[in-house]
Formats: sequence, C-alpha cells, structure tokens
Amino acid sequence: MFNKSHINLEKDYDAIKQDLILLLGSNKGGLYGDPWFGTEIKSILWDQAHEDIAVRIIKEQIYESIYSYMSNNVTINPDDVIVNIIDNYVNVQINLSAYSNKENDMLNISLLNENNVDNLT
Repeated sequence: MFNKSHINLEKDYDAIKQDLILLLGSNKGGLYGDPWFGTEIKSILWDQAHEDIAVRIIKEQIYESIYSYMSNNVTINPDDVIVNIIDNYVNVQINLSAYSNKENDMLNISLLNENNVDNLT
C-alpha cells in the first residue's frame, strides 16, 4: 500500500509461514551478505550429547532468529517455542501471531526428518 510518506508492505499469512520454514531450515553463514541468517539446528543436534541441552539451545536459536529476522511480521515469546527431538529429527511447535492475521496459530515444523523434510502443517 502506498502512502505519501512511506510504503507499507502487508504479507500474506502463507508467505510468512514459508519465510519461517526458510529461516529455520537455513544454516547460519549460508546466505551471502548476511552470515547470521538462519539457525545452527543441524550442528547443535549432532554436537550435543545430552538431549535436554540440545533442546534448550535449539529453542533459544529459533526464538532469536524469529525475533531478529521476522519481528516486523510476527509476535512471539520465548515460551511460544516448543522443541522435541524424536528419532534424530527436530519437531518444532511455534505459537505465533502474524500482524496481518491478528490470530494466534500453532505451527508444527519437522526439521531433518528423512521422510518429511521441512514439513509445515
């Protein structure tokens, strides 16, 4: 939408979901020009011996990434991110609210699953 003084972009809710999948599925350092874009979920999953520590670090990474790169489109709190590691893949549940929708939505994302890579339901 155009205004006399600025341009206001409104994103479709499905586009926000796709941006979220891209953000969480990308490795830090993988985007030229922005080495901090993405997460280190894959390396954390394989580097940590204790699952509880890995879950806590992954949860922090996801929250920080969403807050840093998507705060213009969504609102999220640290408690809105739930991480489970099941059979060497990461299942993430995120309760977020998009500014364009004004309603909370629970997103389920499976990362690193052989049968269901980066699946959003």
